[in-house]
Amino acid sequence: MVAALFAFDVAMPPAYLGEEDARQRELIAPYSADPCVYLVGSSYQEPADNNYSITSDVPQLMEFEDVHVETDPASAGIAAYLASKGDPDEVVLYVDVFGTTSDQAGEGTAREVAGRLGYPRCTYVKDYSGADNGYSSSETYLLRR
Repeated sequence: MVAALFAFDVAMPPAYLGEEDARQRELIAPYSADPCVYLVGSSYQEPADNNYSITSDVPQLMEFEDVHVETDPASAGIAAYLASKGDPDEVVLYVDVFGTTSDQAGEGTAREVAGRLGYPRCTYVKDYSGADNGYSSSETYLLRR
C-alpha cells in the first residue's frame, strides 16, 4: 500500500501550488505603478458579505500601492480618487463578474467607467477564475488616455 501511494505521488504532479496566482501577478506586474480601481459586484451588499472576487484577487491587488474599492460604477468617488493621483493617463480597473456566465461580462461596465472618466481606450487585460475554473470571478481592464 505504501509503495502504491509513493508511486502515485511521484507520477501525479500536485494539483495546486500557487502557480495560477503567480501567473496572475506576473500579468498585472507591468501595471502595478498605476492607480487601481476595483468595482465589487451586486453580490456585495455590506462589509459582512463574502465577496469572492476581491478575496480571490488579493494576491494581485497587493502589487498596487493602494486600491480604491467602489460598488457603484457611476460613483463620484472614482473620479476623486483619480484626481488625488494626479489624473493619470493609465488606470487599472477590476470588475467583479462573479455569478455571470458570459465571456468578458464586465466589458460594458469597464467601457462605461472609461467613457465617463475621459479614457477613450479600454483594453481587456485578463480574467481570473479563482479556485474554480468553471467561472470568472473578475476581469481586469486597462484604461488609457
